[in-house]
Amino acid sequence: MPEQGRVGLGGLAPIDNAWQAPDPNVELQVFVLVYPPPTTPGSGPHDVHWGLAWEVAKDAWRHVELETHNDLQAPPPQPRYVYWGARTKMGAQATADARKILVGSMSLAKRLEIESLARTIPVVEPNGHWNCQHWLVALIGEML
Repeated sequence: MPEQGRVGLGGLAPIDNAWQAPDPNVELQVFVLVYPPPTTPGSGPHDVHWGLAWEVAKDAWRHVELETHNDLQAPPPQPRYVYWGARTKMGAQATADARKILVGSMSLAKRLEIESLARTIPVVEPNGHWNCQHWLVALIGEML
């Protein structure tokens, strides 16, 4: 999808709390986050949300992940996947509940490189098969 799913969406991107908890110039552990599965009937492993994140301050995490966006006033397709860019979220219960799989310890320069690479990973129109897991695997492939 053009512009990583952002094309045609009105309004502002979701809030980025980086102004309150900036990414520090130190080595930090970077994790793949695997969120708890949805409770809707018929959901399976394919429906589990994945993301990449690192803790920049206590209970403040920098996230690199797709989001599902559903705005019925925007052009189709709806819902769609959107990459808004890396965002810092604070006090999110979903992050606390996610399973964290260590990727490695990385410098600020490497984390900024990850954010830059994420802006190059295509976002596919919803088709019932492709999802955030495929996007994250593509990003990790570019990181290697």
